Amino acid sequence: MVMALVAIGGFLALYGAHHGASGATVGAAGVALLTLGAVPVFLLARRGEKGVPDGALAVAAAAGAVGALALCNLFHLRPYLLLPVDLLGFSESPFVTDLIKLRLGAPLYTPLPDNNSFPYSCGTQVLTYAIANLIGDGTSIPLLRCVQFSYVLGAVAVATAALRSILRASGSESRARDWSWSALAAAFLVLVATDGRFNLYTHALHNDGLVLLLSACGLWLLVENAHAPRRWHALAMVLLPVVGFSVKQSALIWAALFAAHFLLERRLSWSLVVAYGLATGALAGLVVGASWWAWGDPYLEWTFVSLSLKNVSYERVLDHGFAAAGYLALGLAAGIGLVLRPQGRGLLWPWLMSLGLFCAEVYTSGVAVVSNHIGPGALLLSTWSLAAFALAWRDSEVGEPAWKRLVLLGAQVGIPIAVIGALQLYRAPKNVLSGDFPRYIAAIEREFEGLPAEQVLLDAGSWIYLREGVLMRDRSAPVSLHVGSNQAEITRSALADTIERIRARSYARILARELDTPRTRYDFGDRGSGVKAAILENYRIVRRIHGVRNVLEWWPPHLVSEIVVLEPIEPATR
Repeated sequence: MVMALVAIGGFLALYGAHHGASGATVGAAGVALLTLGAVPVFLLARRGEKGVPDGALAVAAAAGAVGALALCNLFHLRPYLLLPVDLLGFSESPFVTDLIKLRLGAPLYTPLPDNNSFPYSCGTQVLTYAIANLIGDGTSIPLLRCVQFSYVLGAVAVATAALRSILRASGSESRARDWSWSALAAAFLVLVATDGRFNLYTHALHNDGLVLLLSACGLWLLVENAHAPRRWHALAMVLLPVVGFSVKQSALIWAALFAAHFLLERRLSWSLVVAYGLATGALAGLVVGASWWAWGDPYLEWTFVSLSLKNVSYERVLDHGFAAAGYLALGLAAGIGLVLRPQGRGLLWPWLMSLGLFCAEVYTSGVAVVSNHIGPGALLLSTWSLAAFALAWRDSEVGEPAWKRLVLLGAQVGIPIAVIGALQLYRAPKNVLSGDFPRYIAAIEREFEGLPAEQVLLDAGSWIYLREGVLMRDRSAPVSLHVGSNQAEITRSALADTIERIRARSYARILARELDTPRTRYDFGDRGSGVKAAILENYRIVRRIHGVRNVLEWWPPHLVSEIVVLEPIEPATR
């Protein structure tokens, strides 16, 4: 009850504070609930004859305070989840294109020159589409996002279960059973799972949400197998990397982490570890073979060859590493504190595996401009930090003065709040989605009126094509994959057919964002892809659609920027 009062009261108070005079009534109600929840804690702290027991009102107050901030994040993300068009992230348009292929029965991986495929594995798209169709409309982009976000909430639940396993392995069964600690952990992990720096795509149509869930399952398996091994753990550890590989290629790293766990923690013989590697490798090879059989060479070209051309920027590695240093510091401190306990030494290797995953993700994040690769590692290190915090929590001693009790209570409740602030996890409880979005969407849709959808090339955003059942080529996201600055040479063979179709004026109309600037995804940074030049040589600008006004935060920003509308210089011929 105390936890609920503090959480709801804190959320309402913060909501009111962020809405000025219009939120005064809500804010006042929130303050009243906060006061009602704080009174029992204050009274208990003043009682000199009793200490505050594990899982009592002090922990409930901390859980309620962090829960209020978690509710703020969820409230903040709600308008994005319900956005009816696939413009929330760079991956959304290719993701929806894959759903169109599923609906049409077309191959998920088409030849590179078509420029309408996705470089990631297709497991997330298939699973999300299947679930959305099972529970509702598989063409509803908000529903698809909600299905995606359910993976994130699942990751929080599994990571919380892993925390309880860590506490049990550390000899603190009472805290492991105490649901106040679980509530505190779950609320904090919601904040981490929606971190705007390292988990910035978990609320969008992207593979990261499901990877987060699989990584949480990996941590739980590591801890459980180290503490109370079961026969089925080995089978799960064989399957999880393969399932992860089917979701995102980088998740195959769990095979190496599990192999190291078997060798170092379980002390298995080299022959058994090699057998594990062979079993996992065989299953992964079976997935690759089946995919190659189903989709042919395009599968290998998109998921392996195109990504192998990317370079790791060590400048970005350092930049992302320093940005994530808070998570690393917390994870290091927590691990050292845990393994120094006599009962926690059995957790040394699972902790080191989590640390290894984090470091590997920092390195691979050097491929990309943003640091979303680090999200799973941040969640795992946060779980260790929360476990260490639970074990370090000190109850008040019998006979302590009331002021010491209140100082102790304030410090322990304040620590997670301070960490949340230091890691920049808090989001304002208000709708920051621009009210200009309906105008932007309507202006795009008007450009399709009177023309078959396949005659209008929209560079990014597939909601109209999903509605009409049209599979488009020459999209900007696949083109940008071949021309990005994170590879030394432009893959010109993948652009030749796109350029030829544009020169043949195959489209009656083209809508391209920032085409006459160096920021266009058809030739990012004016590297000389030839696509932008072909469009401007064969099409004329007839009008512009203004970008979405009053956008406070968006990534990448070009998805809501100005659109140039072009029509052929001469009548289109097919």
